[in-house]
Amino acid sequence: MEKLYRLARLKPTIYLGFLAAFLYSSWPLGYIFNPFVWRHDLASQLAAPHQPYNWLFIVADILTGFILVVIGLLQLKRRSSLISPLSVYGYVFFGILVALAAMTPLNCDPAVDNCGPILRDPRLIIHGICSIVSVVFLLIAAIATSRTVYEVSAPKIIRWVFKGILFSWLVFGAGSLLEMKLHIHNNLLQYYFITICSLSVLCVVSAVEYIGQKATKIA
Repeated sequence: MEKLYRLARLKPTIYLGFLAAFLYSSWPLGYIFNPFVWRHDLASQLAAPHQPYNWLFIVADILTGFILVVIGLLQLKRRSSLISPLSVYGYVFFGILVALAAMTPLNCDPAVDNCGPILRDPRLIIHGICSIVSVVFLLIAAIATSRTVYEVSAPKIIRWVFKGILFSWLVFGAGSLLEMKLHIHNNLLQYYFITICSLSVLCVVSAVEYIGQKATKIA
């Protein structure tokens, strides 16, 4: 634990990781700036055109992508052979796609089927593809990093953290299937998932930094 604390004090990438995670999980701000949408609609509706303070949520996601690209460039520059490139490329592409999705905000709500024909709305297609594929890349990064922390015999607390992260992804998957089967429409599961994605970003970035430092000491 003391080593992790020293790592957090010395590495700017850790602070950038915290910032990216905070910005991506901006949905609690909806309670202050757009309480109606925050209670009733999906998080993406907070950034929809004509919604109050929509620019705040758009900028937060764009900055998330920018920061993750910066972190990725820093970590790729001094990446250890112990670290799977999937760990870094995974969260970098996640960030890029999050930013692209934010640049094409929805002007409708798919949850209530008021978007019209999908093929006639390129913005809806781009937003949907970027949103779905982004979390796939992040999941790949989380799985690759989880495997690495076991291969390098990282401290038990780190291994348990990644167990918890992957289990949280499984909970989301099971919850999504349950919502589909029971036709449940609410935004709580999405807010939960956004939070898990934020924690995944922070954990992956921190683990890559830790493993890189460990490899440098061994060398």
